[in-house]
Order: sequence, then C-alpha cells, then structure tokens
Amino acid sequence: MRSGLEPQIDHVFRRLFGSDGSEPLCAALLSAVLGQPVEGLELLNPFARREHAGQKASLYDVKARDASGRHFDVEMQRLFTWVVPKRLTHYAAEIHGGRMQRGDYHQTTRPTIGIC
Repeated sequence: MRSGLEPQIDHVFRRLFGSDGSEPLCAALLSAVLGQPVEGLELLNPFARREHAGQKASLYDVKARDASGRHFDVEMQRLFTWVVPKRLTHYAAEIHGGRMQRGDYHQTTRPTIGIC
C-alpha cells in the first residue's frame, strides 16, 4: 500500500531519518551508503547555533554522530542546482569547525561526512 508521502521531500525525509526513534533506520542508510557499519548513532540538533544576529541560520536535514566520533550531515535534494555544492561545503565546514574545542588537535579530529 502506498502512503502518498514522498521521501524526497525535506520534511518527510527528516521525519524518516532524523526524528527521535529513527536512529536504526538512519544508521542502516549510512551503513549502506558508506559500505561500512555505522553503530551507536546519535541524532543531533538540526539547527546550527548562531554566534551573532547577522549570521546565516542553517537547518540540516539530518545531523548525527556515531559511537566512533564521526559526524554526519545527510541532505535530501530533489534538484541539484549550481548552489548545492556551495551549500554542502558550508554545512560540512560549519559542522567540522564547530567541533573543535580549546586544546583539541587537528590531527585527532574524527571525520565529518556529508551525504547528499
């Protein structure tokens, strides 16, 4: 039976893979895409924290972290326009850079993986 909901729509995609209780389904998706197991997946707040009022707000479709410390940004795009690579680069840089804390070493930072 068909539900009539299309997973290619951002809101539906977020509910399927980025809402409470969907961690196993999201981990299965990431494992299939990466070709390696993703375990201990934790969904993170999809709203990026803004440091000042003029900063652009980012809303990720799915933002997560696994038990090994890798971070994931999973984005659903129905249309791949010229701006998508720029947006994905911004999102990955925002997630990766925002994880560094005073005293952290760049060489020990776990990967940030963007999937579109």
